Amino acid sequence: MMPQNQPDLDTLISLLDSDEPSLRQQAAIALSRMKDARVIQPLLTALSDEDGTVRANAATGLGENQAAAAIEPLIELLRNDEQDIVRERAAVALAQIGNERAIDPLIEALDDRAVWVRNRVIYLLGTSRHPRAVDPLLEQLKHKDPVIRSNAAWALGAIADERALEPLLALLTAKNDDLRGNAAWALGQLGDERAVEPLFPVLDDPVPAVRGKAIWSLGKLVELTGDERIVPQLLPKLNDFDIVGDGKGSHVFVCEYVAEIIPSLGSEEAFKALQEWQPIASEKLRPYQIGRLINLLGLPNKETVEGAIGQLVRIGPQAVHQLTIALQQGPPPIRQGAARALGQIGHPDAGPKLMMALADPDAGVWSQAVAALTTIGKPVVPLLQQVLNSKNKRVRYGAAMALWRIQREDEAFQIVLMALQDDELLVRSGALIALIQQPDERALATLQIRLNEEDEAMARYVLQALNALGSHGAMATIAHWMSHHNQG
Repeated sequence: MMPQNQPDLDTLISLLDSDEPSLRQQAAIALSRMKDARVIQPLLTALSDEDGTVRANAATGLGENQAAAAIEPLIELLRNDEQDIVRERAAVALAQIGNERAIDPLIEALDDRAVWVRNRVIYLLGTSRHPRAVDPLLEQLKHKDPVIRSNAAWALGAIADERALEPLLALLTAKNDDLRGNAAWALGQLGDERAVEPLFPVLDDPVPAVRGKAIWSLGKLVELTGDERIVPQLLPKLNDFDIVGDGKGSHVFVCEYVAEIIPSLGSEEAFKALQEWQPIASEKLRPYQIGRLINLLGLPNKETVEGAIGQLVRIGPQAVHQLTIALQQGPPPIRQGAARALGQIGHPDAGPKLMMALADPDAGVWSQAVAALTTIGKPVVPLLQQVLNSKNKRVRYGAAMALWRIQREDEAFQIVLMALQDDELLVRSGALIALIQQPDERALATLQIRLNEEDEAMARYVLQALNALGSHGAMATIAHWMSHHNQG
């Protein structure tokens, strides 16, 4: 096994000669991520390793370092290696090095026996933008596999050679959706005015994603050609609210493609149409905007989550319905974020679902639900009162804590005191928060007991609760503990 701490460069290079394949593999993986001239020669040697993982990662590292000395060995791997992953990594490395000598071997690899290798090579030839790749890619448009044909259409658009115009136009009526869409996109890349009129019928394609790509291409073509016929064809699509994809991308509706390109059209008519569209679209787009924000609640980035909650709160009551669904059906991070957002929105309609969240098995969701119910306040008091006798301990404790923080009720207080002695740390923390926010002298004896039984971290919360009481007995307890603690 590789040591936990990353070995130095010399050690990694030496491990490439190990008799243990796993060590050579791990060394090759680590070296493949380094941009350093010192790794080039060892990785060149590793291209001949008997282990495919080593060869593949050696190719990756040579590509990352744009090692011109690797071109011929990489071409050899691309042509003859038995493992698909090695041939694919060799192709990528050759493209990264960017040498003219790599183009013909990449073109030859269009006949690779592995479909996914061929598709990667098609992509690499497209990004190379080399004119010598055009005719071989045009041949790929005749392939029986629609995925290969579709990728070839994309690659031809990336190269933007006029030789592809007529073949791409012929694909606008293909049966495969992706093929039609990529052909429409590629025609925009070509920037040829002869594509304008044939693209007009694609604006009514039955597939939203295809329509969206046609809109994008026509927007690009109007910029490049100034063809005045395009704008009147595009503007009706501001009313096309069909969804593109799954709603998680940068474009949700077909009409958004039009709205995005209008500023570049330079048309007063288009600007006026955009202004009239915006309030209508805002209303229709909102559910999907809310959905996007809810999805962000599940991300690990704290700033992203905070920003999403802030936007959901600004949307306000209109977000409540979708948030309550997320509170029931989402994974724990989304359920936690949904509870927080519902609390900050503070709408009573969220009360019943937040009450259900008091039974959530996730401690974070339970804690956020208690806080949210407290924030909503008086409107949820009857709901909280109804479950103070629940057989579910979490529900009973959570309801009592929220109710006590909203208003002083004796039954809730007694349950909070019980929660203060619960075995679960989170429950005790919640009870302490309730007593900090709503102190009561009757809790003194229980707090004194807890102060002696909690660890130092939790004792700090107990001290806050005693300080909130402010009574002579509470302050004397604090002073005694501090004195004892300092002496220790």
